[in-house]
Amino acid sequence: MNHENRIVFVDTDGNSGEEKHFINTGEISVVKKLIHGFLSMGIDDIIITTPYKQQERMLQLQLHQQQREKQSSMQGIRIGTVDKFQGQEAQVAIISMVRSNSKAD
Repeated sequence: MNHENRIVFVDTDGNSGEEKHFINTGEISVVKKLIHGFLSMGIDDIIITTPYKQQERMLQLQLHQQQREKQSSMQGIRIGTVDKFQGQEAQVAIISMVRSNSKAD
């Protein structure tokens, strides 16, 4: 990843739904790799936001698990829904869109 880019879009086609709750585990894997990369560059002021509450829960679960495995700090990383972070700023903002397919599920 070229860290000089101001904005990067990553295609994560492969969403999955749980009845009314949408999650995208492939996208969570990409976010975990991005977080690891940013932390390795010394960037820890990060917001991860998503419109789906279940995706927020899965991100928190997966990133906290990654933190325990790698014994790294997530002190500057905030995870929440779009409403929660409206108007907030961070050095890096990751938007988890969850649904990247062209058909409605």
